Amino acid sequence: MSEALAQATPEPAPLDTRTLLTRINQRLALLRTWLSHDHGDAPYWWARRTTASRLQTERLALRRVANLLHVERAAARRRIHGRQFETLDAQAAWLAEAAEWLWPHELLQLPAHARLAVLRAGGLAS
Repeated sequence: MSEALAQATPEPAPLDTRTLLTRINQRLALLRTWLSHDHGDAPYWWARRTTASRLQTERLALRRVANLLHVERAAARRRIHGRQFETLDAQAAWLAEAAEWLWPHELLQLPAHARLAVLRAGGLAS
């Protein structure tokens, strides 16, 4: 029975940039809501089993990945993202370097090898 179930279970689709950005944006919205609360309110943070400083660190890490993904999407459309880059070549050079950055895979619920180069190759399952 388990073999039949394993054969019937479809392979997960590769994760794409937009889907990953949606996941990150939802978490960032939740963090924004939580972090707007008083950081000294111990019962509030105890109920969430975390602290404000941990969530601030998480938010910083997620924002870094989200920015990278936004730049990747803009580059795919041959556009410059924001005001960080003067030219498409400068943006492409930055992306080439950033493609090997390791991501906070625990926060994103992704494998430990998660990075932009693996996402481009379709190596991350949703």
